[in-house]
Amino acid sequence: MTASTSAMRREWAPPCGPASSRVRIDLYGAGSISVRRECADAFRALSACLQAHGYQTRRNDTGAYNCRAITGGTGYSLHAYGIAADINWQTNPYGKPLRTDMSPAMIADIKKIRTRNGVQVFRWGGDYTGNKDAMHFEVVCTKADLATGIAGHPQTPAVAWTPFHLGDTDKSIAARHGEPYEVTEAQLELAAVAKKWGDARLDPGKPDGSWGRASVAAWVAFQRRIVTMQAAQAKKDPAVKVWTGIDGNVTRAKIDILRWWSK
Repeated sequence: MTASTSAMRREWAPPCGPASSRVRIDLYGAGSISVRRECADAFRALSACLQAHGYQTRRNDTGAYNCRAITGGTGYSLHAYGIAADINWQTNPYGKPLRTDMSPAMIADIKKIRTRNGVQVFRWGGDYTGNKDAMHFEVVCTKADLATGIAGHPQTPAVAWTPFHLGDTDKSIAARHGEPYEVTEAQLELAAVAKKWGDARLDPGKPDGSWGRASVAAWVAFQRRIVTMQAAQAKKDPAVKVWTGIDGNVTRAKIDILRWWSK
């Protein structure tokens, strides 16, 4: 199988799949990405290369899954399949000429990552002809290749996103194989929205990784703000759906909305 974009689309179809098909991986530094479950160890190996070279990802300009069209072309981006990541795009921009703050040695090491059956795992966007995409690393092997494991990188269990409720903590969620630091991240996102909107009711207080009553109250206040905005839009456009079921429970769909508003 060739490593063309069209081949990868066929291999990893369909695009924009359910959240349950993806896991969150923390990259060295502050970046955190959502990728296909089958690619988890591949991106952990990439993160190990970043760490070995002391290259830290930034939270606000690092990402992976995105249900969108490809830049400068037709069809879905490989980001829509959860098999590509963009790292520190402010200092590794798309375009001509090639601009990057990544060292050639680190990029070479990432491109050397292989599956245990000897297949190359990543392609770097900086090698593209025409416009360069220095931020971009994409998987260019099959699910079967990845299933053999990553050479020289220990297999570790992939984590899933797990809904949480009053009394949950980062530790308790991780113990049931959920994503670590999910509570802390939600608290940070709420604090960011509270500051952005100037609404103290949305501030859960100091992030402590424990989903207590203050966090639940802030979360409920956030949902009510969204419902108010949706209701106003629905008066102009009946097609707009108004959120229902406001409560203190955090689900994947709702946390994605929170993350979007906190940007």
